[in-house]
Amino acid sequence: MKLEPLSWSGRYAIIDRAFNEFGLTVPDDVRFRIAGLSDGYPHYIHLICEKMLINAYQDGETEINFVMFLNGLKDAVSSVAEFLKKDYNLATEGRSPDVAYVLWSIADSADMQRKKSDIFISYSDVVEQLSWKGILSNNNPDEKKFGRILTSLGKQDYGEIVISAFGDKRRGFYKFKESMVRGYVKMHAEMRSIKLDTERNFTSNEPTVKARLNTRPRKNISQIEKEIEKEEKYQDAQANKEINALKVLS
Repeated sequence: MKLEPLSWSGRYAIIDRAFNEFGLTVPDDVRFRIAGLSDGYPHYIHLICEKMLINAYQDGETEINFVMFLNGLKDAVSSVAEFLKKDYNLATEGRSPDVAYVLWSIADSADMQRKKSDIFISYSDVVEQLSWKGILSNNNPDEKKFGRILTSLGKQDYGEIVISAFGDKRRGFYKFKESMVRGYVKMHAEMRSIKLDTERNFTSNEPTVKARLNTRPRKNISQIEKEIEKEEKYQDAQANKEINALKVLS
């Protein structure tokens, strides 16, 4: 069964209930980071909150702060399920740090499918943040290098962590092979103090389906939106066929 990501209010409800059980209040900036990094998956919210609460208990803390969040996040990243780690590790370990920077850039927004030109805008922002922190000597992103890395991420020796969003039907759009990996990628960026946009539903003025439904209802539907809707209808039809077949067999 396909489930939509949790709404922001649903994410906050899990966080608040967890800490309220122990008489603790989470600052709004920390609540926002946990909710955003989770990508709408309860698993990540539970995991980060659990690690923060364990640290608070061990340290005898009665107030939650951003340092406790970072420590809990570090522990959460270390304990994420192996099937979520393996593709990221395969893509990044022993390779140029730029590979991780491109992965972080792909995860920069709430969009599940992203256009190459929009990912490059995110990559430019990541490079700029890294230059502010002195990690990179300049903030001039190399578009050719970016393109090579983006292509490599779809290869088997990189774990095929990023794939074409619509196959051969529409080139130039990308997504993570496993949706839950996005949250894990965001957590790695956050650990290095790189701030990704976790709320934006469209980039470069190109609305996604979600943006069209929620924020721009009067905008004409673009070709890519039509393809997304067509694909979703096809998947629903296939699922219904399978359900009916199972009913006949039973």
